[in-house]
Amino acid sequence: MLHRLAGGDGQDYFDRFATAAPDLAQLSIDFAFGEALARDGLEHKAKLLAIVAMLASSGNRSDALRLHLAGALANGVTREEIIELFIKLSVYRGFPAALNAFSVARSVFALGAQPLQVDIPMSVDTESRTDRLERGKALLAKSSAASGDAVVRSFDDIAPDLGRMIVEHSYGEVFSRKGIDLKTRELSACAALAAIGSATTETPLRVHINATLNVGASRDEIIETLVNLTAYSGYPATQQAIPHRCGRVRQEQPVLATT
Repeated sequence: MLHRLAGGDGQDYFDRFATAAPDLAQLSIDFAFGEALARDGLEHKAKLLAIVAMLASSGNRSDALRLHLAGALANGVTREEIIELFIKLSVYRGFPAALNAFSVARSVFALGAQPLQVDIPMSVDTESRTDRLERGKALLAKSSAASGDAVVRSFDDIAPDLGRMIVEHSYGEVFSRKGIDLKTRELSACAALAAIGSATTETPLRVHINATLNVGASRDEIIETLVNLTAYSGYPATQQAIPHRCGRVRQEQPVLATT
């Protein structure tokens, strides 16, 4: 499983701490790659991108991120899909975290010969803010539905421009970009938000769990994505994400309730 998820010199990565803590190195291989990440239940490309999202959003994980970016590229993930993932990361962790992730990715890209094809406009964008706002509203309704709209509307009495910016920028410009399918995009968003694990991500994570279901993912795929988190953020982050946030209310009935 190590070879299916990681690329480059994986042995060198583990050797860096094996001398000081050989048991930790062995546990990393046996548990992280032999147990948690070897589970079925999630399509392989979605798992690879979810792992990259977890590591990039956590910050200060450059070595592990570099290892898994190489593994992702070696196992069918394209540079364009990674770029789209990091562009979306800017919404949740800000531009500094996204730029740091891009810096690591650039070093990995430089080792390969895969051509990079990114659709960069060569002329000034004449699209109006109204167009982006309407596109954002349509995507919000398709994915997050009532839960996302409730978050946006919650700022109406104090900062209505913030709600508009969420719809116009996050949904109308970033989330609506092509290059990665909507289901994988939402699973990766759940992975990133769960990895951050702060109080500020509680509501966004719940919204994106709802969105992930709305765009075709199953309950089991969401749970599997979050279980993978144990290898990178530990049990507390995973335990916090699953019981309190994996609930979806439809007609007041929990669909993702856990027992």
